[in-house]
Formats: sequence, structure tokens, C-alpha cells
Amino acid sequence: MHGRPLLILTAVATAAAIVLRYADAPPIAIFLGAAISILGLAALLGAATEELGAHLGHRVGGILNATVGNVGEIIISSAMRSAPASARTSACCR
Repeated sequence: MHGRPLLILTAVATAAAIVLRYADAPPIAIFLGAAISILGLAALLGAATEELGAHLGHRVGGILNATVGNVGEIIISSAMRSAPASARTSACCR
């Protein structure tokens, strides 16, 4: 799934995760909505870097994949670092 359907899925999953968070839904539901959102975003970024790599050459494409390919992990780790330790522990060990 590429292009517009993936973009729509990502937008819907992001909105659903936000609504679930403020509706006091179970943490697993919030996590699943956010995970689907991040997966869609990662797929879109991957397609964009492949397209740029095809136009700019293999060397630049490889550099883009190496740098942009880890954006999802960087976002998650920075969010986890900014959360209090009690929230990190309770989120993974419920």
C-alpha cells in the first residue's frame, strides 16, 4: 500500500490515537493506534527516500536511507526519555 491510501491510514490512525488518549481508553488501544500511525509514517518516509535516491543516485540514496530510516526510532526514544521514569515503567509492565 503506497501513496494516498497509506497517507489516509496514517492520518486516521494518528487521529484515533489522540482521541483514544484523551478518552481514557486502555493503554493497549492507544499504543496500537500510535504504532499503526508510526508504521504508516515510516513506510511513507521509506518510499520518499527511495524516490529521491532514484533521482539523485545510489550514493545519496544510501545516505538518505541511513539517516532518515531511523526517524521512527529517534521519535520514540526521545518521547520515552522525556517521560517520567514511573510512566515508562508502568507503560511496559502492566
